[in-house]
Amino acid sequence: GPSGSGNADFNSYSLQTTRAIADGLRRDFGDSQGRRVFSLTRSAFAGQQRTGATLWSGDISGAWDALRRQVAASLNYAASGMPYWSEDIGGFFRPDGQHTDRGYAALLTRWFQFGVFTPVFRVHGTNGNTELWEFGAQTQRHI
Repeated sequence: GPSGSGNADFNSYSLQTTRAIADGLRRDFGDSQGRRVFSLTRSAFAGQQRTGATLWSGDISGAWDALRRQVAASLNYAASGMPYWSEDIGGFFRPDGQHTDRGYAALLTRWFQFGVFTPVFRVHGTNGNTELWEFGAQTQRHI
């Protein structure tokens, strides 16, 4: 029977959830989508790479320190064997005036430069539209 404190399996919920999604999609939609499945989750557990889940770092702030932490997170996920990882490029929580703020434009440009080297390129956030053309011609040229 089970023994120990449970720490080894404490956070295995995401593994079980993504496994159920992958198994169900393969079983019920195998003809239309094939063997490769996709799900997006913000948590992970050892062995989850077998489920085809893409992990993302959750709702992060649009700040330089958050970008710095995303670089470390992406390397750590890759080193742990998780092939699909993503972040909210530009941060999820963005400043008011994000479309005209030159300081934020510099951060967004740098984040795009980092994002092209991550397995899943995903721009997502609050306070308005996140489409590239919303940030003006100068930011578009830089990116």
